[in-house]
Amino acid sequence: MGSKHGVVNKGAGRVCTALLAAGLSAPAALHARDAGSVSGAATDAQGLALPGAVIVLRTPGRVFVASTVTDRAGEFVLADVPAGDYVLTASLLGFTRHEQPVAVGAGASRVAVTLEVGSFSQEVQVTALMPEVATELVTAAPEIERRVAQDLAQALRTHAGVTALRRGAI
Repeated sequence: MGSKHGVVNKGAGRVCTALLAAGLSAPAALHARDAGSVSGAATDAQGLALPGAVIVLRTPGRVFVASTVTDRAGEFVLADVPAGDYVLTASLLGFTRHEQPVAVGAGASRVAVTLEVGSFSQEVQVTALMPEVATELVTAAPEIERRVAQDLAQALRTHAGVTALRRGAI
């Protein structure tokens, strides 16, 4: 076990570790240098903040990059965005969708987003069926007179203080 093949020079090990660490951190450093952020505020035409607006960043080819939602003050931040040209889309219920180009470089890009009130229209169609009218129900006139007389007699019997002066069926 005392062969030369099993021995590692401590100095060479440190150099290899240093080179490996430098090689792994170089792409991260390059990425950090080429990345930026996009921030801004979403407002309406009167300049009022629009909280809850959805902000989406896509490439010109419509590939998704990042998204967020505006805070209570209408502010948003998209951090660590690779440098390049993008399309920023903002949308909120009741407003028209807003799109604008954004160029991201190293550092921060500030964007102002103004959403216009959208038109709201809704079409409602109501369909109803009319119930059938009973055309077979026919009652003779004498039967109707008899029912009216019975109902009148019943009404007279149930009201206190009403007395019938005629004896017999009314």
